[in-house]
Amino acid sequence: DCTTCAANEYTDGTCKPCPGDSVNDVGFFESCLCPMGYTGPGDSDCTICGAGDYKSTTGNAACSPCEAGTAHAVAGRTTAFEGCLADSYSLAQATECTACAETFHADAGSTQASDCQCNAGYTVVGAACAACGGGSYKVASGNGACTECNAGDFLD
Repeated sequence: DCTTCAANEYTDGTCKPCPGDSVNDVGFFESCLCPMGYTGPGDSDCTICGAGDYKSTTGNAACSPCEAGTAHAVAGRTTAFEGCLADSYSLAQATECTACAETFHADAGSTQASDCQCNAGYTVVGAACAACGGGSYKVASGNGACTECNAGDFLD
C-alpha cells in the first residue's frame, strides 16, 4: 500500500519532514528541493541566496548574481533586480547602486563608473565637471573638452 506524503515531506519508506528550509509538494517524493531564494542540495539544509544574488525557481540550482546596472541588498531575493536610477551605476552582483559624482550624469541602468559623464555645456576638470568657459561650448554630453568659438562668433 503506497502512502502519499504531506507537503514538505519526503519518503525513504516512511514519510519524513524535509530538512531545514527545503520543500516539495504533496506526493511520493524521494527528496526535497530548495525553495525560491535558496540554494543547496535539497536533501540537507538549503542556504539563503546572499545580497546581490537571486533564485526565481524551486530546485537545487545555484543562485544567480544580479546583472551590472542593477542592485539589491536583501538576501533571499526571488526575482530579478531593479535597475539603478539615473546618475548612478552598479557592477555585477552589487548590493547597492553607486552615485556618480555631483556634477556628472549617467543614464538609468548604467553598469560602470565610466558611464558617469559631464552634461552638454560642461567638461571634466580634475574629478568634477565644470561649465565651459566664456567663449566656448559643448553640444553633447561626455567628458570631452569644450570647443572655442570662432573669432567674431558669440554665444546666445
